[in-house]
Amino acid sequence: MIHMAHEPLHFRNQVIKYAVTRLGFTAVAIESGFTEGNIIDRYIQGGPGDIDTVLRVGFTSGFNRLPEERELVAWMREYNTGATRKVRFYGLDVPGDVGPLYSGAPLTLTQTLEYLERVAPTEGAVLRRRLEPLLARFSGARYRELSDTERRELRSAVDQLTADLRRTSVPRTGLAADEQARAVRTAWNAQQLLTSIALRTADGGEGSGNPRGRTWAAIRLRDSVMFENARWALDREGRGGKLIVFAHNGHSMNVPMVFPAMGPPMVMMGQRLRAHYGKDVFVVGTATGTYEGLGTVAHDMSLFEVALANVGLGNYAIDLRTGDSTPAVAAMLRSTWLTRIHAFMQPFVPRDVADVFVVFDKVTRSRLLDAPPAR
Repeated sequence: MIHMAHEPLHFRNQVIKYAVTRLGFTAVAIESGFTEGNIIDRYIQGGPGDIDTVLRVGFTSGFNRLPEERELVAWMREYNTGATRKVRFYGLDVPGDVGPLYSGAPLTLTQTLEYLERVAPTEGAVLRRRLEPLLARFSGARYRELSDTERRELRSAVDQLTADLRRTSVPRTGLAADEQARAVRTAWNAQQLLTSIALRTADGGEGSGNPRGRTWAAIRLRDSVMFENARWALDREGRGGKLIVFAHNGHSMNVPMVFPAMGPPMVMMGQRLRAHYGKDVFVVGTATGTYEGLGTVAHDMSLFEVALANVGLGNYAIDLRTGDSTPAVAAMLRSTWLTRIHAFMQPFVPRDVADVFVVFDKVTRSRLLDAPPAR
């Protein structure tokens, strides 16, 4: 999908509603922080709170300002009031608000600590004493303030938190089992978050004034985490479970990403999902030739999205599985094209990367909700 654009997000919401109500899909997973996603899930299961507060803390990467996310959350909560099997929600991404500063990182530890203190008070109290002095510096902006000894202690305590949570005894099914499973998974995500912060801080990373301080290793880690979280979510859905995964084209398509200066091509979530689940994965890509308020796309016919837009059909979908019945279309789908992924041009063969492309005549920037308060 295309970030921050109204038409693809509106289309996504319609697909989700149809998939849940007509096709038996049981869960939605979105490119947003895993820990924060737990807050969304509690709310749509009927938990307390008002939707605007839940949105502010339940989505990362600025997605908490999208009215389309508000619409989706409201619909899932309403649907669940009368559903025999309630739809679940999962965040896919590294928690803590993806970006250079990871300002929301402490939430991942406080959320799991609070759970451990309820189910294993002794172990929880011990870890609270170990982690409390370090929590305020568990972020991209302040991690460099930690001494080497403090960094080792933070890593040790986070690993111990994960181990203690795995040992907690809860019923095998029901809400208590789900809460425990999410707590363990949140702790695992805290481990990945700590690794990402450490990598991004290395060699003069964020906070140093070096705009290219982010390490490619941390960026590679992100798509691995997204895949593992998607796989975990589908496993949690159990028998009859079906998962809708929503992410940017670059993450969801079955193609490696090649960025300048990054080194070897990066294996993306979509590739990992296709390799693991095979034909059980159905990939829908999106394309447009015109962005309003989202930057411009040069009308270069080597861009796949421009070629699709120039067909002149307005909004339409092309099934890449059957489109090769026409020789000219078959040649197009099996040729190498370029597509824009953020600021970079990415080579790919359309037939290999997705099952369907939905083409929008134009997309417009979402009308953002009021800015949330600083964390």
